[in-house]
Amino acid sequence: MPNRTIVPQHRTNYNYQEILGFRVNKTSWRKIAEYYGRKHPNAMNWYNRQTEKLEIKHAVKLRTKAPTRKKKESTEIVTHPRYEVRRGDRYGEYEMTEYSFIDGREVTTGLIIEWFDKFCDHLWTWNPVPEFLVEMIEETYFKDFIIVLEPRKHGKTICLLCLFAFWVIELKKTLIVIVSDHSAQKRIFFGLRHVMKKPNVRAYYGDIMDADNAGDFTIMFNPILQERHLDPFIRVASIEGTWIGSHAEWAHQEDVQQKIALSQSTRDRMIDNYDDNLQDIADKNTASATRKGELDYYGELFKRGWRPLHRKAVEFSKGDFPNLNDFIFETFEYDETEYQDPVGLTKEYLAGVEYKTLDCPNFSFLKLMIRYWRNPDSFFTQYQNEAVSRRSKFFDGTDLEVIKPFTDGRLNGHRYFFIDPAFSVEKSKTGSFVAMLIIAIVRHEIIIEDIIIRRMSPEELDDWGVLLHTQYDPNESFIENDYAQITTRSQSYQKLLNLRGMGLFINRGFGTKDQRIQSLYGYLFRSQVKIYDTAKDRIHFMRERRGYNKDAADRKSHYDGLDILSSAVRIL
Repeated sequence: MPNRTIVPQHRTNYNYQEILGFRVNKTSWRKIAEYYGRKHPNAMNWYNRQTEKLEIKHAVKLRTKAPTRKKKESTEIVTHPRYEVRRGDRYGEYEMTEYSFIDGREVTTGLIIEWFDKFCDHLWTWNPVPEFLVEMIEETYFKDFIIVLEPRKHGKTICLLCLFAFWVIELKKTLIVIVSDHSAQKRIFFGLRHVMKKPNVRAYYGDIMDADNAGDFTIMFNPILQERHLDPFIRVASIEGTWIGSHAEWAHQEDVQQKIALSQSTRDRMIDNYDDNLQDIADKNTASATRKGELDYYGELFKRGWRPLHRKAVEFSKGDFPNLNDFIFETFEYDETEYQDPVGLTKEYLAGVEYKTLDCPNFSFLKLMIRYWRNPDSFFTQYQNEAVSRRSKFFDGTDLEVIKPFTDGRLNGHRYFFIDPAFSVEKSKTGSFVAMLIIAIVRHEIIIEDIIIRRMSPEELDDWGVLLHTQYDPNESFIENDYAQITTRSQSYQKLLNLRGMGLFINRGFGTKDQRIQSLYGYLFRSQVKIYDTAKDRIHFMRERRGYNKDAADRKSHYDGLDILSSAVRIL
């Protein structure tokens, strides 16, 4: 049978979906014209006629189906949905509407939360809304170059997902979200698509997505709306993916650094990617993150003018995190081994602390402290969002063993007490960081029985010093000489100097602070240093060891625990 040239007409009954392999809609006319363009010179003219007819058809529908509004007694404008959408209705059946929830009103935080309540009610379930989430909406929506550092599982991602939906559905603005990997792409992309496919969203706004172009983690506008935009209005891309060249109106970086970048080349590659591509990709730029150490990617963003919105899960105004003796445990046995599970905190500990949490209903103070007990390092990064590395830097490869207290008296006669107040004449009235160390050396092993690293006033220093001296009854005690000079000049705070066997030492006699701390490497590498699990500020000391980095010129940590240990080892 000879080949025939088929010229499509606008009233033809040809099954183009079967012939071409795709559904025929407005965006398909050009494909059809190109298919037949080689065979008939009038194909492009036919394409233009079809496009013009479709545009007129949509314009007439939008004019004739105006929103239905009525006023309540409070004069609040209520816009009723146009369609009655049922679950399972094929996407693309409902025309776009001209409805606007804002309806000419000024966008405020309260109005955004109203939108969340109406259209994201499957995600947004807080009532009342916690203050820290209200602040997060204000900072993220109304400001630029903000890094959100909120605790894990406190609603950060849900709040941002709802804000993304408001941005693209209500405001019709384009968005690109940069994530760390494929699993994060799926979580954000399908979360947004689920909001857009909700029946009440479709009933109110119509089908604003182009159903034929929603693959590859990219969503296009409805063809009528897409004509105003070159970019897709939602793109979720991996940091290592193909997103260069995008020009969205809002670019958000969602926890793009998941691992600790130990090598300088890895850190340089991430920040070079930002300098070359990310910083100019959008008019509005935000990020959300979990800190991965002082030298992480976000620390570099702070140097480039980004500002943190940092909220911790718990903050202490009095006292500090509990030690092992402050927990109440339940004991259970499994496989002939006895285990302990924390179930509460002692009344004595609770009476001595004052704290503030973020009022997240999922995390009480007790639950947070149990998380802290289970994995302190993870707690400080995931819930406090502090720049603490999970691995050592300078002390990488060394070992600090946590042991149970000896009960056989082997440390009697080998115990020493060291105090380094870090006071100056100016700080002697207001308080400063103080390090106190109870240490014993037995058979070439350095045993840390107790350690205190916290901010104290001189009066508190005297009280703590006398308490520890009475509790441990050391053979000898030493206090840094600068404190002795202050107390001598002020004729106050003399309790410590009057204790039996209190001597003086001078830190500077052992070199600079960095030189003193780095001298501990050999002892830690040979596993000579051990610490009791009951030491009061054991976690703080272990964080100092993990976080110390000799190359960090801008570090803010004092590392007083490492410093006093190095002085004690030198003296003994």
